[in-house]
Amino acid sequence: MRIDKILTSSTCNARETARLSFGSVPAEVFKPLDPIANDDAAKQSQIDEIRAVIIKFKSSGNLVMMTDRANIMSLTGITPRPTEAVVVGPAEEGETIHIAGRIIFD
Repeated sequence: MRIDKILTSSTCNARETARLSFGSVPAEVFKPLDPIANDDAAKQSQIDEIRAVIIKFKSSGNLVMMTDRANIMSLTGITPRPTEAVVVGPAEEGETIHIAGRIIFD
């Protein structure tokens, strides 16, 4: 699988997972991937920023985002298991984000 860009939250967990998983591609810290805000307006703004990056990403490869469960739940409505990846893409008609699949790593 070709990885063109990796965005990660600033948390040590996310940065270390990105380094261990995709060491050949440098990860860039993207603050909206940090732990979700408590304030509803700030939370929505954070999720909108993440969604905008997904929509704007155009490449023949893939964009990987490393974040925590709360952000994934707010973005997708899915509660991922530990070691699970949720694969998303730009929204199709009637969606806010397209869920393309789920991958569980052991």
